Amino acid sequence: MGELVPFGQPWRLGANEATSIHLPFAAEIAGVRVEPGTYTLYVIPGASKWQIVVNRGVQRWGVPIDKDVRAADVGAGTVNTESLGAPVETLTLKFAPATGNATELVFEWEKTRVRIPIRRTAG
Repeated sequence: MGELVPFGQPWRLGANEATSIHLPFAAEIAGVRVEPGTYTLYVIPGASKWQIVVNRGVQRWGVPIDKDVRAADVGAGTVNTESLGAPVETLTLKFAPATGNATELVFEWEKTRVRIPIRRTAG
């Protein structure tokens, strides 16, 4: 992080295709309110905080994240990064166990962990 994936530049949050998430209910992703549906996520990583961007463009390749892609942004939220003691070689996205009406999409790679909160809302 910070080298292969430069800080301050939009990144597709993975490799190849855009990272997508389907929600069958109204929710907040990193504080961004969304209606039921499918969205893509990309991030703007920083050393201690990441901007999580929710986007409507689901039929697209992961890069480039240009002005045309950004025109479909729904919104963005900011989350803190966590340092891992041991490096994670394989980029991993997984859901934390649900607590009530919320969960987290947990990203781990190299020595970085990011928790993206997802909360079901009244729709």
